[in-house]
Amino acid sequence: YRSNRDLSNLYEVVRPKWEAIQAAKTAALRGPARIKADANALFKASRYDEAAVLYGNAIDNAEVARALEIAAEYESTSTPDATMLKIGIDCLNNRSLCYQQVSRFSKVIEDCSRVIDCDENNIKALFRRSQAFEGREKYRSALEDVRRCLIINPSFKQANDSQHRLGRAVR
Repeated sequence: YRSNRDLSNLYEVVRPKWEAIQAAKTAALRGPARIKADANALFKASRYDEAAVLYGNAIDNAEVARALEIAAEYESTSTPDATMLKIGIDCLNNRSLCYQQVSRFSKVIEDCSRVIDCDENNIKALFRRSQAFEGREKYRSALEDVRRCLIINPSFKQANDSQHRLGRAVR
């Protein structure tokens, strides 16, 4: 829209209204959902360490922690709270991205592994963990995760490119 003056002007008219609506939505949030929204704002401002702390606070919330624990148990008789589980998985994925931005690969692997324990087909966590393994020069583990990504989504171009690169590194 930046090259189109009319669209740019329209955007400037609409933006304050959109920002007010977003602020009202955020203000209405409570508990871990609010913490997650605040962490997202810090992430967008490239304040990765602070965002990681807030995502951690949301993950440590009793309801979220319990939902993640239930989902990770293979033979659990309980069903996790779907909303809290989604918040937990989103926060773990987002915190792993914060860690990736500052090259804390072991933390990326830890958070992504927790997500995969809850949702073994979470392609975002699998791919991010693959990248972190590659950053730690654990090419076989990285290749294994990227292949799992391609089983889930064979047309995932970045994973396909990574598979070729990692295959060469392993050979």
